[in-house]
Amino acid sequence: DDWQGLQIINISNVAAPVYAGACSPLSTAWGVFVSGAYAYVAGIEQTLEIINVSNVAAPSRTGAFDTTGYAYRVFVSGTYAYSTATESGLKIINISNAALPTQVGSFDTGGYAVSIFVSGAYAYVGDGFLSLLHIINISDVAVPTLTKTFNISISSVNVSGTYAYVTGGEAGLHIIDISNLAAPTLTATFDTTDAISVAISGAYAYVADEDSGLQIINISNVAVPSRVGGFDTTNNAQGIVVSGAYAYVGDGWSGVQIINISDVTHPILAP
Repeated sequence: DDWQGLQIINISNVAAPVYAGACSPLSTAWGVFVSGAYAYVAGIEQTLEIINVSNVAAPSRTGAFDTTGYAYRVFVSGTYAYSTATESGLKIINISNAALPTQVGSFDTGGYAVSIFVSGAYAYVGDGFLSLLHIINISDVAVPTLTKTFNISISSVNVSGTYAYVTGGEAGLHIIDISNLAAPTLTATFDTTDAISVAISGAYAYVADEDSGLQIINISNVAVPSRVGGFDTTNNAQGIVVSGAYAYVGDGWSGVQIINISDVTHPILAP
């Protein structure tokens, strides 16, 4: 929540979400990833914070790591945290000891690393300044190697199956075939107003589309994606997570919007 740090919200009753707890930040919070008993918070002041959330009413800071560049996004897989550190590229951090995280590897993207998704032995890193998607082999975390770079406007990336779904701001949603990682190909682009981030669930891509709110796109035929529904949020839709029948949209100054997507053609604000 930017300068408010980590906010924990009880959503057991989606119609009446309530504040559960918070942890004041060491730096302005830009990204968060939760794994097990810990929340990993990426911050603008070059810091990745590790916060124990086993007691949601009283979360406590366990450790922190200086990423050198602005820590913009973070993805956790196993005992490693993968953080985009803007001009410092990708940082790979051993978090097996949450109190003493240590860097084990890095990769310089050459520009401004702003997004990250990890799937299997590969990290997909978006460089927003150079408009590049880097596909990086992380099977050896100490020596990550570039598999392929793909030219594309990018603000976020999500991988599902053999496709990478890339939001590119005013360029819309890109669908990239990554079945051959050494030679990815653009399958389709769907025009949206200002695609900022995307979540994939089943046959649908849920796009946080800035001023246009939530856009729901049918991707059952990846070559011909089509819009099936949408919801105009109060402010600017910037982040999205989908769980079950609900989409949770980070909506700028309006906080979190909880949207019922059980009928994708007519999504509604959770009553």
